Amino acid sequence: MWIINVILLIIGFIFLGKGCSFKTAYCTMAYTLESIALEYILKAVKVSLPLTNHVFLEFVFAMLLTGAGAAILFNCKASSGGTDIIALIIKKYTNIKNIGVALFITDILIAASAFFIFGVQTGLYSVLGLFAKSFIVDGVIESIGKNKYITIITAHPEHIAPFILDKMHRGYTAYKATGGFSGDEKTVMLCILNRGEALKLKYQVKQTDPEAFVIITDTNEILGKGFQSSD
Repeated sequence: MWIINVILLIIGFIFLGKGCSFKTAYCTMAYTLESIALEYILKAVKVSLPLTNHVFLEFVFAMLLTGAGAAILFNCKASSGGTDIIALIIKKYTNIKNIGVALFITDILIAASAFFIFGVQTGLYSVLGLFAKSFIVDGVIESIGKNKYITIITAHPEHIAPFILDKMHRGYTAYKATGGFSGDEKTVMLCILNRGEALKLKYQVKQTDPEAFVIITDTNEILGKGFQSSD
């Protein structure tokens, strides 16, 4: 594992640049050393492997843990090494923008080889695992990147604006509107916040202007200052 990862790290350094390669090198070394340490620990405490006799149960946890871990690393613009590096290269230099799809492409040949080396059952689980992992990676990355798009319709923006600007250090966009039923003039305030900030703002609006309407919507991707780069 160490030898293969060193070769792939060199390839990653060439195609992905110093920043990604440094993060990936650190993760690769940590991952390899942890694997070696766990081998010694499990042998020392005499733990029998696999942990259970249920292949599918082992399979589910293997996909959940590795998929979620890979997604967290991808979100930090790094990887745990191995074929993850190839997936990042494919994503960077092709029209494939979905990291789960890129990861699936890089691993499909390795999974297919399991049919000939380890048998049909292991091969089927390997291919199924690739499909599952690609969905898990994309799902976790999407969940991590989710923000809240908040629309506040209020007659008293002066009570809410200082909290957004001074307490939360966020910006907002506001424009005037007219209530269709009442005909009263309202102010519509728009802002993007993370989940924790959205919760705080919701309670603040409820306290300062109980009559205000607050609409909270999930967003999967925000491009702009303070959020994700358009690159």
